[in-house]
Amino acid sequence: MTISNELHSVSANPEASNRHDPYFVDPGMIASPAPSYYVETAERLGPEMLKKMNRAVSKKIPEKEKKRLLRDHLELVKKATATGLTNKEEMQLRLIRWKLDRIEDAEQGEYLDRIEKIIEAQESLAKQIGSVVSQFDSKKTRPPFRSKSAR
Repeated sequence: MTISNELHSVSANPEASNRHDPYFVDPGMIASPAPSYYVETAERLGPEMLKKMNRAVSKKIPEKEKKRLLRDHLELVKKATATGLTNKEEMQLRLIRWKLDRIEDAEQGEYLDRIEKIIEAQESLAKQIGSVVSQFDSKKTRPPFRSKSAR
């Protein structure tokens, strides 16, 4: 099956195929395993490059779509607290939350990555300082200083 054929046959759900939403993903397809060429590409690119690519794609999601996702999320949360959700609605809510998380990561992820690197550097420095302090503490047992006149 070619990539284009696979993309056109992503959803066996007729309701999903009738939607004209370019960002709609059939919740039934979330748990299916990724095709091998996706896995091979992901392994070849590495996690950092994939993160950058995902952020670049997520940054291009129109503001109108973000507002729609937030509106749909609010409606599903209200329904969940009022009457409960069907399995399909629960899957849709999970998908919406995932999409919103990707959007938030695209908008704030680079800053959070920088903060994470700063924290890692500070933790490393703290370990080095601790090591130096423990070396000084272990040297405390040396003999007292003698002046030149006492020799």
